[in-house]
Amino acid sequence: MISRRVVNASPLIFLTGESSVIAVALQHSDSMVILDDLAARRCAQALKLPMQGTLGLVLVAKRIGLIKAVLPVVEDLEHAGMYMTARLKTQILDAAGE
Repeated sequence: MISRRVVNASPLIFLTGESSVIAVALQHSDSMVILDDLAARRCAQALKLPMQGTLGLVLVAKRIGLIKAVLPVVEDLEHAGMYMTARLKTQILDAAGE
């Protein structure tokens, strides 16, 4: 069941998966939400939920040694249909030191 706080937090409509992520996070105060959808991110931000995106997780994975390079993962995400601007891609690669 989705919390009323989620429904009242934003007039924006986003997918059921994102709504479920936010609802679970509201029930577990120690949660961090992983969201890429802009409307869902805005809702999570309005609710003051700790949040991370997929690309941020990729940077963390490199920083802790789970992956050696960010570029191949970013390219795989793009091939799988994840949209990112050239500017964002450059920012992520710069942040990774690549």
